[in-house]
Amino acid sequence: MRERLISLLEHFDNWENNITEKENLAAKDALGRFLEKIKNLKPSKEYTKSRITLLHTSYLRHLVVIKKALMERKYTRACNEIITLFNQEPFLQARVLNNLIKLLEEELNY
Repeated sequence: MRERLISLLEHFDNWENNITEKENLAAKDALGRFLEKIKNLKPSKEYTKSRITLLHTSYLRHLVVIKKALMERKYTRACNEIITLFNQEPFLQARVLNNLIKLLEEELNY
């Protein structure tokens, strides 16, 4: 499942965001499709810490960077940062999943 979700964003994985406006808007559309998919996920019932830091709140630093990218309309950077989040944090934890959904809804106006 993780790989399938990441595959929705992989084509737009570009931290530098050195692309055309058309490609940037395509990345925004991909983020919208990604949001619709993750809204249907059920959070894990088992508690899991971060794989990297073993901290409960380490996912927050990822959300801050994702929010900044979205506010700056750097949608491929946001894709890159979401992929990083999914690779480093237990994304099915309610604290991660619900906050990511809320952030994407607010910033993408969904």
